[in-house]
Amino acid sequence: MRKFIAVIALGLSTILGGTLPASAQDTPNVKIIVVDFARVTRESLAGLDIANQLKSNNVKLQARAKSLQDGLRTDQENLAKQQQLLTPEEQQNLPESFQNLVRDFQRKQQSAETELQEKQQGRQAALAQANAELENALRPIIRQLMTEKSANLTLDKNVVFDQLDGLDVTTQVIERLNQKMPTLKMALPE
Repeated sequence: MRKFIAVIALGLSTILGGTLPASAQDTPNVKIIVVDFARVTRESLAGLDIANQLKSNNVKLQARAKSLQDGLRTDQENLAKQQQLLTPEEQQNLPESFQNLVRDFQRKQQSAETELQEKQQGRQAALAQANAELENALRPIIRQLMTEKSANLTLDKNVVFDQLDGLDVTTQVIERLNQKMPTLKMALPE
């Protein structure tokens, strides 16, 4: 396929008088470095710190969710027991006191759902903020490596099909990030 394109380009060049347009002649040579950003996130100290904080927060959120579920389950069982104590006539026309208990249960249930949703949204916002801070710390590191390697383009490894040795600077990025940012404190909901 590449040979075919090269032959077409050569043919067009010959037809057009053997010269390339000025814009193509002015295009700089591309020198690329490759960074595996997923690996940076997985293996850097800051990335590991983020993962540990998320894991710890997840344990807390799961414990809170279980506590809320257990409380709601107990309330629901109590409601069911109280409903069984009602006479058939009372079950047809529920007393105000029982209706109040049902409304209280529904409010607790809604409150629990809202609390968990807010905590999840806070967690997502904290992760987005941490990722932004990590990206801000990476930008000058990558710029410096681009200057050192005389590169003018950085590609994420997940978009690179194949590469020659020497283009991947992920290890250097991780080492420099570890020096610059060994930890990253997240503002996670409790």
